[in-house]
Amino acid sequence: MADGLHDPNGDASAATAQRSPQDTPTVAGDQHATAALQFVPGVVIANRYRIVSKLGKGGMGEVYRADDLKLGQPVALKFLTPGKALSERQQQLIEEVRVGRDIAHPNVCRLYDIGEVDGHLFISMEYIDGEDLASLLRRIGRLPGDKALSLAREICAGLSAAHDRGIVHRDLKPGNIMIDGRGRARITDFGLARAEGHRDAQGSVSGTPTYMAPEQFEGGAASVAGDIYAVGLILFEIWSGRRVFSGNSLKEILEQHRIGAAREFLKNAPDIDRAVAAVIEKCLARDPAARPPSARAVLSALPGGDALDAAVAAGETPSPAMVAAASEKGELSRVAAWSCLVIVILGSAGLAARTQRTTLRGRVSLPYPTSRLEVRAQEMIAAIGWSERDAGRVDQASWFESDGDFLRWRELQKGGTSASLDQAIQFEYRQSSRMMVATLESGNRISDSDPPFDEPGMMKIGLTPGGHLRSFTIVPPPATAGGAAEVQWSKLLDLAGLGASSLARSMPEKIAPVDNDKKVAWMGRDPVDGTPIRIEAASLRGRPVWFRVFHPWTGALRKNASMLADAISSATLTAFLIALPVGALLLARRNLRRGQGDRRGATRLALFVLATYTAAELLRAHHVPNVQEEAAMTGPVFGIALFIAVAVWFLYIAVEPFARRRWPKTLISWSRLLEGRILDPMIGRDILVGLAGGIVVTAITHLTAIVPSWLGLDVPLPLLTPTTPLSSLQDVAYSLVAVLVMTVFMAIGAIAVFVFLRGLLRNQTATVLAALVILGGGVLDHVTGPLGLRAAAIVLTAPVGLILLFRFGLLALCAEAWVIELAQRLPLTLDPSSWYFGRSLFVLLTMAAIALFAFWRSLGGKPILPGPVFED
Repeated sequence: MADGLHDPNGDASAATAQRSPQDTPTVAGDQHATAALQFVPGVVIANRYRIVSKLGKGGMGEVYRADDLKLGQPVALKFLTPGKALSERQQQLIEEVRVGRDIAHPNVCRLYDIGEVDGHLFISMEYIDGEDLASLLRRIGRLPGDKALSLAREICAGLSAAHDRGIVHRDLKPGNIMIDGRGRARITDFGLARAEGHRDAQGSVSGTPTYMAPEQFEGGAASVAGDIYAVGLILFEIWSGRRVFSGNSLKEILEQHRIGAAREFLKNAPDIDRAVAAVIEKCLARDPAARPPSARAVLSALPGGDALDAAVAAGETPSPAMVAAASEKGELSRVAAWSCLVIVILGSAGLAARTQRTTLRGRVSLPYPTSRLEVRAQEMIAAIGWSERDAGRVDQASWFESDGDFLRWRELQKGGTSASLDQAIQFEYRQSSRMMVATLESGNRISDSDPPFDEPGMMKIGLTPGGHLRSFTIVPPPATAGGAAEVQWSKLLDLAGLGASSLARSMPEKIAPVDNDKKVAWMGRDPVDGTPIRIEAASLRGRPVWFRVFHPWTGALRKNASMLADAISSATLTAFLIALPVGALLLARRNLRRGQGDRRGATRLALFVLATYTAAELLRAHHVPNVQEEAAMTGPVFGIALFIAVAVWFLYIAVEPFARRRWPKTLISWSRLLEGRILDPMIGRDILVGLAGGIVVTAITHLTAIVPSWLGLDVPLPLLTPTTPLSSLQDVAYSLVAVLVMTVFMAIGAIAVFVFLRGLLRNQTATVLAALVILGGGVLDHVTGPLGLRAAAIVLTAPVGLILLFRFGLLALCAEAWVIELAQRLPLTLDPSSWYFGRSLFVLLTMAAIALFAFWRSLGGKPILPGPVFED
């Protein structure tokens, strides 16, 4: 055997510090060191360390206790003793420091630095006031069950920290495990440690034979499996008080390996708990592939073992790999999985059936799709007197738009109005004699003011959902010939569904937004609901250029807005937008310097945001058949997406490690998803449960729009739902992708909120209560009805998010948010006669497909249906 082999029966550690009496030191100089490395108490070496006492002698050198005069703390110093192959052992000492400094864990002895005195290398390390496990076992024999289990978990946790860094110990044994003054296990002596996969020189074998795996004797590469074998031997010794291999020579030890002495010892050790014996037997398998895959797996297999709980209890931040590799399988029972699936399928169908009564889209009559209203708008333009030859039509855009002024005004009336909800949605149409290119400010989407309405020939027209004219404006072409001497305003009034005979002439009061030479006005009542209206119009050279119907609510939102409130809101938003990136950068820098940031997960999340945000913005954009214009639009979109992705990367690096340290179990399925383990049962479970939770929350919020009518109260405003997805299939696709981006931001926001609250309040209960208040504020935007009913809805729905987060995880919370946003944004109906029924069916089928996939995976391979009750 090569020099790397230790004495078979030796337990001396090259990196441990044993308990010794306190000596009274006297200051001395380096000259007191002798060639035999005998330092007397009080000697000061390297002008920094004052020797206190000698702690012991190991296979590579002597260990002293010393005081670090610069830092004012006790340390242990390990010196190489003179002898053969000194240069080789010096290299081992250097390698020990290089490897050991990378490992920071409560169950691993910290290495500080390497120094030299009189030509002798030494390393400084953490002083552990205790004794090694080998001497403890010699002194008291087998350990009590609870203490043995505690030490076993700590040994596995410390070894996991080394393996997470890609480091294999290769010399794990009781002599290299210290038990400190608090009774905690501390792994020491990384002198033989190497990167996983490392091979010694041909014919060279390293380790202590009594704790080596069979493959180590054959010169196999450094592997985690070798350390796991040593763990099995140590666990047997802790529980039984005896060694598995105790030969007096290397030949005897090899023979014990050959005959399978480990299995025989286990058979003859009835006092070892069966669960523990099963773990030890797996660790001692001759085939490395049959052993547990990691020290973390060993920890999890021990009775009551949980790697994450052990990490949190030790005050460490578990690595992302540790979180993803947690022992929890996350499977649902068949009953629970079927229950969640039924809630999602039937619940989403029920919501679609009730939206006619609960949402703004459902309560407003929408008889025509955008394509039909576009044709109606073009017909009106011709009827008004503007032909294609006059202005031309090269580009066009249209969309449904909710009237915020009307909704605000109606809410202020507190039910004291007969104004129809049909006034709440309008159809807007724009056309131009040139290509319309929107700006990035409006998301590259054509709007009422983007691009600016200043190009000659541009027209915009507003219609009611039923196809009646509400507004018309044209930027007159400069060479337009004059029309009739007197404009036939009755045509426009008829298009608006207003009889000229029912209107009274009035003096114009409004300023027309385009050039004109004559203005007219009328007053009357809307034939739909009888609300007072005012009509203003203008013409230029005998041709209509402006027409608009004004209602009592027109401009009400702007008039009632508080300038002070706007200023406060703007200042708060600005302060937040400044503080957020600054704080994120500082925290991210801190976490990166400590090696705690999940760079891999953050990068994958950022790439997902980059792809989905870019796709969403390109789906929303108004495209033109011009390569230069498309390139000019795509470049900034990608630039902003890249900026947002980088911001997400830093935000994730900034806050995720804090959540991973305090609530690691909430990130298990999230971490597995970032690793691409899409078929993992826990991912399926959390998505399915989150979908069901989202359906429940959405159903409760929709009830707030129905319950008042059951109680005989005034019917409240319906739930406000975006009208954009009604405009086109393009907008439906945009909403589906945009919700994914929002879910990512929601995930990071949830982490940030809980981290901030926990740091501010320093109390778990207070953090939960504060989170409930914040979640309740979010729910408030999705409910309607009397104050008491809203409060009840908040009390019922806000805890759902917390339960999903802390019982199932962050992914479940994201699935809940996805359903809530989807149900609010996209049009849902079960009425086949509705023109947007196809869009609703697509959304419902998408949701059902995701739920079915999650249901299938959540069962973890179990049959979907139970076996036959009766068998032949």
